[in-house]
Order: sequence, then structure tokens, then C-alpha cells
Amino acid sequence: MKHLNKILGIVALIAVIGFSMTACGDDNGGVITVENTSGTINITGIPAEYNSYYVFGKGYDYEDEVFYYVASSISGNGITFGQITNQSVTLKVWRTEVTGTSSVAFRDYSATDDIFLEFFIFDTDSSMSFLEDFSISGEATDRGGRGIITFTDGEANVIFSDLEPNT
Repeated sequence: MKHLNKILGIVALIAVIGFSMTACGDDNGGVITVENTSGTINITGIPAEYNSYYVFGKGYDYEDEVFYYVASSISGNGITFGQITNQSVTLKVWRTEVTGTSSVAFRDYSATDDIFLEFFIFDTDSSMSFLEDFSISGEATDRGGRGIITFTDGEANVIFSDLEPNT
């Protein structure tokens, strides 16, 4: 598991560097493209103490070399995290695709697949800015979870206690 965490950390660092180049642009006009997505994940059974907190998720498919982002919304400016209410949250899912030297597209996710995803819980209204070197507003709590999530036609339902705690 520690080996997997190291690999995910390296992959995340590569993504941040790539997205940083995207946010800065280049001579070819690097851009971020965001499609509407039909992909959703509903997480239930989140401890009540996290009601009104915020969630963001990410994942990577090593076989297909695709990043996945899970959030309330994504725009050219950044990622908005989803708010937990009544011990649950429903988030949208995007897969990414490099579309040029410094361009990335967030594409619709509607597949039937198993994806390793990691979720982070933040104690305040949180987001990730593409314009400010991927700064994240808010502080992550020690809680969150990760696991292989089964999607059918881009939709998944997960019970929070079924996720392995983030360490």
C-alpha cells in the first residue's frame, strides 16, 4: 500500500506540473477545456460530524493513463468541491485527456469500469484554482477515503464506511 501511495504521489506531482503549464499557457495558447459530464458518484453514510464540510476526489487508471477528477463542478478557472449534507454528497466525474503541448480537456465520463479513487474532506468551503498555481482553499481534515469504485454507465454509489481511510 505504501508503494501505491508513492506512485499516486508521483502521478499527482506530474499532473500538477502539467496543469501548471496549462494554466500558464504557452506560445500555442494552452487551454483547459471542460465538457458537461454525465458521470456521477453518490457517497452516503458520511459521519454526521462532516455535514457542511467539502469533498474532492481524484484517481488514476495506470493501464489507460487517464486521470479522473471528482467534484461539484469544473471550469476553466478551477475545481469546486462538493458540500456534504445529510451525511451524503453527490459529485460529478470527469476523465482527463491531454489535447496538446499544454492543453488539457476534462471529458464526459459515462463508462462501465472500476476506478481507484481517493477522496479528501475539507473543513471549509474549498476549491482548487487553476489560475493561482493550483492553490487549494481550505484545510483537509484527517478523514477521507479511497478504494476501487465500480461505475455502471458513468454512475456509482458508495457507502463511506466501505472506503479505506486515507493515511
